[in-house]
Amino acid sequence: MKGISTAEAKRQLLRLLDTGQASIPVPPHFDRHSRLVYVVVGSALGIMAALVVNGTYLITQDQKRGIASVVEVGLLALSILFTWWVVDRESALETHEVDKRLLAIAQELRGWGGGYADLRTPQMPTVTTYTVLRDGEWRDVPTLLLVEGDIIALAYGEMVPCAIALCGSHEGENRLERGQKLAPSMMREWIATADNDAWDPRVAGHSGMAGRVLFAALATPLQSHLELIAQHHRRTGRSVLQNQMSVVIRILVLRVLPGVVAAALVANVIIYGVVNRGGGMGVEAVLGKTAYVVFPFACAVMWPVFWIAARIFTSASGVVLFDALQRSKTEYEDMDDIDEFDVEALPPTKDVRVGIGAVLGHMRWLWSSCDHRNLSRSSNLAETLGNITVICSIDKEGTIAEPFCTPEQIVVPERDDYALLDLAEQQLGFIIDEGWEHYLPGLRPLGLDCGLNTAAHANARARIDSTHRRHNRMRCHGKALPAQDTCLCQIGRGIGFTTADLAQYRQLKEVDVFAPFHQATDSQVRLGVFGAASFTSAVVQAGDSVQMLTDGNVELVLGMCLDYFDGTEIRALDDRTMAMYYGLYLNALQQDLQCLAFAYRPLSVAAGCAQWPGTSSVYVDLHLDMEVTSTMSSDGSDGALASSPSVGSKSSRGGSFEESVDLPEHLTQAVRHALLQAKPRFAGGDEDLDDGDCDVDYSQAAMARFTTEEDFLRDVVSEQILLGLVTFSYEPKTDVCDFIEDLDIAGIRFVYFSRSRGRQSKSFAERLGLETDWNTCILLSSADGAQDGGYVEDHDIKARLPRGIENIRPHLREVDDIPLQVSLFAECTPESTREMIKVFQENGDVVCCMGSALKDSNTLTFAVADLAVGVEPIPHFNRVKPAHGEAAETANDGSISTAGALVTQYALGAALTCIPCPLFLQHDTSLYTLMQVVSEARRLLGSMQQAAVLLVAAALATALINLAAALCLLPPALPGFMQLWLLWAVVPLLAATLLFVPRDESIMSTMPLKNHAHVSDLSRFATYALVRSVPPVALTVLVYVTALARLLPDAPPLGRLSSTFGRRDWRVLTPDAQWALLAAQTYAMVAFAFHCVCVSATLMHRTRTTADFLPARNVAWVCGALVSLALTCAFGALLLAFGDAHLDRVGWYTYAIAFAGPVVLLPVQDLCKLHDKKRWTRLQKLAKLEFKTKLGLHSPL
Repeated sequence: MKGISTAEAKRQLLRLLDTGQASIPVPPHFDRHSRLVYVVVGSALGIMAALVVNGTYLITQDQKRGIASVVEVGLLALSILFTWWVVDRESALETHEVDKRLLAIAQELRGWGGGYADLRTPQMPTVTTYTVLRDGEWRDVPTLLLVEGDIIALAYGEMVPCAIALCGSHEGENRLERGQKLAPSMMREWIATADNDAWDPRVAGHSGMAGRVLFAALATPLQSHLELIAQHHRRTGRSVLQNQMSVVIRILVLRVLPGVVAAALVANVIIYGVVNRGGGMGVEAVLGKTAYVVFPFACAVMWPVFWIAARIFTSASGVVLFDALQRSKTEYEDMDDIDEFDVEALPPTKDVRVGIGAVLGHMRWLWSSCDHRNLSRSSNLAETLGNITVICSIDKEGTIAEPFCTPEQIVVPERDDYALLDLAEQQLGFIIDEGWEHYLPGLRPLGLDCGLNTAAHANARARIDSTHRRHNRMRCHGKALPAQDTCLCQIGRGIGFTTADLAQYRQLKEVDVFAPFHQATDSQVRLGVFGAASFTSAVVQAGDSVQMLTDGNVELVLGMCLDYFDGTEIRALDDRTMAMYYGLYLNALQQDLQCLAFAYRPLSVAAGCAQWPGTSSVYVDLHLDMEVTSTMSSDGSDGALASSPSVGSKSSRGGSFEESVDLPEHLTQAVRHALLQAKPRFAGGDEDLDDGDCDVDYSQAAMARFTTEEDFLRDVVSEQILLGLVTFSYEPKTDVCDFIEDLDIAGIRFVYFSRSRGRQSKSFAERLGLETDWNTCILLSSADGAQDGGYVEDHDIKARLPRGIENIRPHLREVDDIPLQVSLFAECTPESTREMIKVFQENGDVVCCMGSALKDSNTLTFAVADLAVGVEPIPHFNRVKPAHGEAAETANDGSISTAGALVTQYALGAALTCIPCPLFLQHDTSLYTLMQVVSEARRLLGSMQQAAVLLVAAALATALINLAAALCLLPPALPGFMQLWLLWAVVPLLAATLLFVPRDESIMSTMPLKNHAHVSDLSRFATYALVRSVPPVALTVLVYVTALARLLPDAPPLGRLSSTFGRRDWRVLTPDAQWALLAAQTYAMVAFAFHCVCVSATLMHRTRTTADFLPARNVAWVCGALVSLALTCAFGALLLAFGDAHLDRVGWYTYAIAFAGPVVLLPVQDLCKLHDKKRWTRLQKLAKLEFKTKLGLHSPL
């Protein structure tokens, strides 16, 4: 049995990933066929039709203005075509982003040389890999790289990755489906009916995998994986800014535009009929002037192009910053002026500078390419980051907790009692309790066990400073606890054993004991720990002394012990003492702790009887004849009672113990001694012992009764002496607790979806700093299949939260919104987690989901979240180097692509798991990286919002300027080509500079808006828009009127300008009058450009005044303002270069009005901002009150 080759596996996977086989199209955000688009385009076409009629008429009248109208229509037509092309192209790029990612992964798979990396961490539920026979060798392979025909060595308790069948079974028999767990009860039945033992690795010639069960894969998991992604994946919903702009545009097009058209048309008809008395210029007076009033609305067809450009720029800025932060190896530290005890202090940041060249380079790539690296289009990356209201973690180990569990306490036996010794969190193995040296006699054998049984001291490179994995064969034989896979050599060093001390011992044999059919396995499964109970024993020799050191499953090891060592002497392990340690074990599990028992046994074997070849390992399976029926308490509980001793308390001694735990029968003293007497070496009685062997444990006669080495070792592991227990916990990653605390300041709720039971989930949540009082945890499992007793059983309260995901929505409708304010959900399945994320989204939350990149069941959860972040759960499996020709500072270290890196099976598995993920966090990257990117996204999003305000305000002001000119019986103050210059060049340039506004210090203490009820206060919005638009409109109209009154050859007095000029027939204007009109319009254009610069200076911040937030801090704005004014002046000079407009006639007051912008505009704008600030501050306080206060905690029954 050799399994399939890596080359064949690649061929099968590539057949699924090749073009045409795998396709996950994403609907674009921009709906080109919406009613609003048709209205906007239809309005633009109507304006263009009016201008064509007007231009044609003027050309027939020998008026050069007609040529300008026709040119303007041509430019508008080109803009519509260009916008349509850009939007169509952008939509196509967005639609095929995920498909391009699949092709990129396929390319990486083709380049994979078949290199398999070793797993450097313990077996974790967040890393779904399987032991597979590839190329004749057993490899760790992620789920999504398995293919049909693979031979999988499945351990008891492991989840089935796809449809599999027991090796050697007939077709259709002994089959398991995806999602099932291999249980010993299944094998008990199959073994009894199997025709052969092809499922046994030892029979198949792979004794190193003994203890596992061989299955053949009947399907390729990737196929169903891609089909499910296609069903569940969707584009991220419209962002807050997009929804706000949609409302504003709808108001402008459906309300403002008809009103302006009606006002202009009525005014022009009245003027034509009353003032001009039906003269010959009706076409221009009615159609032309009306068209130029609403011309800015036609110019708005370019707004999607501006939005796309800004969106690409903000995405490029966020991605480049994210990559730079991941490459930076400096630590996050608070600024010097920050008080570390200030709960409102802003989060720490890294001083990482991102060059504008790197941003523009990435922006250029994004403009022309599908972003398969970060899915910035389909995920609305920058806008989603800036609007996040909920960050949830769907995994623990390797995501928000370290991948290694760390020792927390040592339980040291004493006479009829025990002592609890705490270990330091930052210095593994260092005991922090004062006076711990008193327990050294009892600690020494346990420390020796920790130092020797891990085999870490045998390495050429001793790893002292970092947590690392054991170097035994335990994981080859089955699914071990993470605590069993964590090296404990540092505990041995902490107790006092040096490398020289350990070097005196030689390991003779490693004995890996698994008991799939033992009661200990049933017990741990009931407690939520799946897999066969096991322990490992090391037979070591020092001089002539041979002893066995053991650690493993507490219940199993306790069953092998007859005595315990209290530091001074060996005492009998009676039922009371056994119940004490068993109760400690049960309470440790309830507190989300893992627990190992340590034992030893001195060995003496008759000379020449025992052979200990090398340091090889032996798998030992405890047979069925060692089973007894466990006895449960009368109420059906597992014995974990509230009065049991609590592991985790900070007292150094256990105190007196009350017998409140019912021991399983196999742990009672009578049964343990009965099993001992039933062993083979006691079968012949004492009369068979030779006189010379009476001082040894195993005489020649006793050894003769063992037919195999396994039988002998099965006997050896019994009759041990208990040394103590060690509890382990998963500690949060560096900065995680501070990160969660700072999220609260930023108005972002952290939610932890735990797969564990309620009590266990609360224990870990307490380490994270989450609220763990009553009514702060919701169980998403249905009450029918309840794992936990619930809340009323845990606490004596008269309140209950909804139980089960199916009851969340009814609770929100009928009771209160507490499910949206709770930070802890327990007993979560992938399905219930996805449904809860949808509930958050339905209520306006923008959800960011973090999870392991190597857990294939996370993919669909990633697909439904607004933003997904794949987290590298194990160190150093996906280090990305800059691609060829790409600058190091722009290389995407955080992308899923592994281009240029040494590709391993873990990198490829992570890429397939994280298909919907825009961002990817490396294992050693602090979560503050995500917070700093969120801060930058908030800054950019606020700038985009202010830029949109400038664009809308400029368009509205331009329309009002021409409407005012029409009401004054004058020609348009801003003809079409000038409006194009202002609205397509000057204003967009000023708006672009707002994207470079310096970061506001308070941006991460601002409550983000939820994604619903956009622009709800319409009257307030309209009032602010009108008040802030009137001053620049009035000033520009005054500049136009005063300049025109002085520039006309036969200039009438200013008071009679409207009546005199309004009655003229524009078709017969003299060349001098036409040049005068053009010069006055040019003055108005320059003045309006200057006023736009002044207004843009007040848009650096929404609520802070210009004096408080100086515009000069934005260097880009200073340059943009100067450039826009210079170009506008140059454009005006070019317009007047070929005529004699007599500019010297313009009065000084025209210039005074033109440059009065800072004096008039800035105070008005700041006053509006101050008034808006009052309401904004009130809304922020209300939002924080709702965020921090659980008003409905006392939910009724």
